[in-house]
Amino acid sequence: MTDEATISPEAARAARKDTFLCALFSGVSVQEAARLASVARRTVYDWRKADAHFATLWSAAENQPDDPVEAEAIRRALMGVKKPVYRGGTLVGEVTEKSDSLLMFLLKSRQPAKYGGKAEGGAVEDDKLKGARDALFSKLCALTRPPHSG
Repeated sequence: MTDEATISPEAARAARKDTFLCALFSGVSVQEAARLASVARRTVYDWRKADAHFATLWSAAENQPDDPVEAEAIRRALMGVKKPVYRGGTLVGEVTEKSDSLLMFLLKSRQPAKYGGKAEGGAVEDDKLKGARDALFSKLCALTRPPHSG
C-alpha cells in the first residue's frame, strides 16, 4: 500500500473518492462511507456538486437494484476492479480496470431501442433477421402442407 504522503494531492483525493464510492456501493450510509474515506461528510457533497462523473457514480450507488449480482455488475462497470501490476515478477502497483462489456450489457438492458438490447418479451429484431425468420417459416409451412391432388 502506498503512503499518502508520497503521492500527489490529486491522487490522494481520487483514492478517497474511490473509497467513498466503493463503500456506498456496498450499502453503507453516506456518513459511514465518508468516515471510511477519511473525509468530512460535507466534502463528499462538495465533490458531488463539482464533479459530474463522481455525481453519476454516487447516483448509481444509491439506485442499485436489489439483486446483488446485478449490483456487482453495475459496480464493476462503473467503478472497476483493482488488479495488480507486476514487472519482472515483482508487484509494482495496481490499476483499476472497468468493464466495457458489462457497461454495454447494462446500457442494452436499460435502453434497448437505443442500444439494441432486449425489449420486453424478447430480443429486438432488425429487418434482416425478421425477413429471414419469415422466409424460413414459409418454407416450413410449405413442407408440412399436404400435396395437391389434381
